[in-house]
Amino acid sequence: MIGYEMLANMSDKDRAQEVWHRAMGPEARDWFAKFYAFKAGHGPDPGKYTGPVIDFEKAAQELEEEEPETDDE
Repeated sequence: MIGYEMLANMSDKDRAQEVWHRAMGPEARDWFAKFYAFKAGHGPDPGKYTGPVIDFEKAAQELEEEEPETDDE
């Protein structure tokens, strides 16, 4: 999960949520749902995640290119 620390330290939580959504593709969301079900005792071990790289920095850069962040202060 490349760039997670950057995401965790963002002050604009709505923007951080959008970055998270962009970085977590369908494969990642599906795997994490299975993983959390397994950890709660409600499903089999999904094994190691083998989907596309989860890259928060790339997602943040793409969002910045589409919707530049403004400083309202």
